[in-house]
Amino acid sequence: MRKLFFLIATFAMLFTAILPAQAATEESKTFSDIANHWAKNAILLAVQKGYVSGFPDGTFQPNKQVTRAEFIKMLVDALKLPHSQGGKPWYQPYVAAALEMGLLHKEEFADYNANISRLEILRLSARGLATNKAYDAYLQAFSGLYNGDIPYIDWKKIKTEDVPNVALVIGTGIVSGYPDFSLGVEKTATRAEAVTMIENLLEVQLQSPEHFRGLKELKEVAETGTNATTVTDYVKPYMNFKKDPVIAETYKYTARLNRVYVLPVEGEPSIFDRKLRWDRKNQNDDYIKQQKALMLVSFVIKTKSSFALNSGNYSTFLYPNGLVRTSDGVPFRTAEEKFGYLSYSPVKLIILEANKTYEIFSTSTINDSLDIYGQDYTCSVSSAYSHWKEYYQIPVFENEIKKSIIERGYGK
Repeated sequence: MRKLFFLIATFAMLFTAILPAQAATEESKTFSDIANHWAKNAILLAVQKGYVSGFPDGTFQPNKQVTRAEFIKMLVDALKLPHSQGGKPWYQPYVAAALEMGLLHKEEFADYNANISRLEILRLSARGLATNKAYDAYLQAFSGLYNGDIPYIDWKKIKTEDVPNVALVIGTGIVSGYPDFSLGVEKTATRAEAVTMIENLLEVQLQSPEHFRGLKELKEVAETGTNATTVTDYVKPYMNFKKDPVIAETYKYTARLNRVYVLPVEGEPSIFDRKLRWDRKNQNDDYIKQQKALMLVSFVIKTKSSFALNSGNYSTFLYPNGLVRTSDGVPFRTAEEKFGYLSYSPVKLIILEANKTYEIFSTSTINDSLDIYGQDYTCSVSSAYSHWKEYYQIPVFENEIKKSIIERGYGK
């Protein structure tokens, strides 16, 4: 009898130990629509933590749009922020908690039942992360960034006040964007995207900001104008051109050195690789493989009068007299050459209008033969400094993504 009782008790203990795992498995099976979904793991974690749940019909509906109220509730519960129970409308306690903790600003949303945009999620997530003082210090430093520092193709859609928030979430990897190199800031977010970003946020909270190199790159750019010392130990700028501007003045335009993004060829990619839309897994260019790093250089040009810009596949030049020239600097001799010149570096004419501000990009390379210390570092930035001093010209690269020149909406 005692033996039988022992066997029954043992079986009962085993059954009790196994039951929670089985229950969890059964719970996950009730979501009939996430078996092959890309966010399955994040969804199951979120449900397990209790800040989101499925629907009575046994689905999670991962591709369903999420409202502002629903996301605020998810975020408040995920961060375990204190809040009251009950109230009308149902989301009032969560909104009150978000307001109290600074996640939400008063009158930010007129309609809480509207679908939330990805930009709004990025904004709320950044504020949630910044409740940690270490991350808040980065958020404050990011006031030195502008939307062009956000390495995604929809950067123009990000307003100045949102740049620090977006920088914080991309620098930590809370969001990584789409395969087309966009953040999709104007898109509405799905339930799957919402819980994935919240799970990423919760994971980031467990780590120091110093763990994220992208975050450190953005901070260096915000403070100095370059990410050079974060991504390499061989590029040592001798100047901070945010504090001491490098400016070339001609009677056609005023040019200012704006940014120098250093992109190492080997090792961990720079967060600014996306500025070139460069697929590092397919480096078929033997020339690139021979370099230590690429440099993407930004100039801000304020025009005083209208003139033509010669933008070739390999090099582009601005001259103080506004003449269009070939890539080797030789002036065109005939109108036919000016408007139909074909060569190693095909000509593309762009008219810069008077009294406007443009941002122009150029690339350069760093290799073992280049002295990248002292003044030569600045000269290596597409030889800009020496060209300005000697010729008052700015070489500008038109890259393969057809984005060599971008008209900006400021400084008019």
